[in-house]
Amino acid sequence: MHHDYAGTPRAPLDASAELWVYPSISEQASHVTQPVLVIAGAREPLYHPEFQRLNTLAFLPHATKEFFDGAHFIPHEEPAALAQSGARFCASLPD
Repeated sequence: MHHDYAGTPRAPLDASAELWVYPSISEQASHVTQPVLVIAGAREPLYHPEFQRLNTLAFLPHATKEFFDGAHFIPHEEPAALAQSGARFCASLPD
């Protein structure tokens, strides 16, 4: 499978770089009051479910979590399951 990463727009690349420079969300997460859906792929090498449990979910204890069988590109790997998860999450939100 061939991917043309050279054609990626600058903005997503800059945003990804920011994540590596400033990876902690703990300060920001403590101020989140909206419902949150955290997703992770079981085969994700960096941000796998255990990482999410120890880091992201530690600061968002009331978040809804959904772990998939895929790796990093859940929307590409499991689009139907992700859509169903998003639909369930949205349906659970108060009016």
